[in-house]
Amino acid sequence: MFSGSDPPTDQAHPIAGACSPDSLVAEGPEVVAGGQAAAAEDALKRALQVDPQALPPRLELAELYTHRGQPIEAAFQWREVLAAQPSHARAAEQLRLLEPLLTAIRDVRRFNPPELQITVRRNAIIVTLIGVMSPYGEEEENLRDGFERLAGAVTSLMELKMRGCVIDMARVSFVTSYFLSQLLEWLRTTRRHGGKLVICNVRPEIREVMKLTRLGPLIPMAQSLESAIDSVLSASARAAGAI
Repeated sequence: MFSGSDPPTDQAHPIAGACSPDSLVAEGPEVVAGGQAAAAEDALKRALQVDPQALPPRLELAELYTHRGQPIEAAFQWREVLAAQPSHARAAEQLRLLEPLLTAIRDVRRFNPPELQITVRRNAIIVTLIGVMSPYGEEEENLRDGFERLAGAVTSLMELKMRGCVIDMARVSFVTSYFLSQLLEWLRTTRRHGGKLVICNVRPEIREVMKLTRLGPLIPMAQSLESAIDSVLSASARAAGAI
């Protein structure tokens, strides 16, 4: 049986008043074909809110997340499909293919401090940093270890065909020279595996610090998380086309 609940999302999706599950499922592939993945996701989630037991929207949503490179969300939906239909071959195969990436993400998260969060979206590694990026002092030992482990985590995930890495600094209030040196190491690691590293949502004062250290020109900056992911993916596409 389906649990009737989905992984947390940034915003709620209201149930369409008079829409049937079938009509909402029909919207999904149509808007995906038009390049409107977010609208497809919304339609399919609304279908599941109308009928949490419905298999077609669950399958479409699992396929959508798989196509968009969102392994955690995809795995959740494929598991729900298997819970309702244990013999479903496609769901079993997709979970088997996702397992190495899911294991790598779990391993990284197990040892990382709360100030350093890692996930994957659209086949890009997303690193969210929170707070003061200073590893000095006894209380910050875990953060310092997390910094140093991140290069290894990026290596592990890049080897699983990720396109690159985005560092989201929207919630970073202060950085030190040590952090900037680690940022440079993450950049080298990503490039070594054929990917691109982009930072986003950088506060003006931190942007100025990076300019003073001459790190700014080395690392592309984006205004938002989505534009940073777009930059990573477009660089990967150009590299693939040049081969």
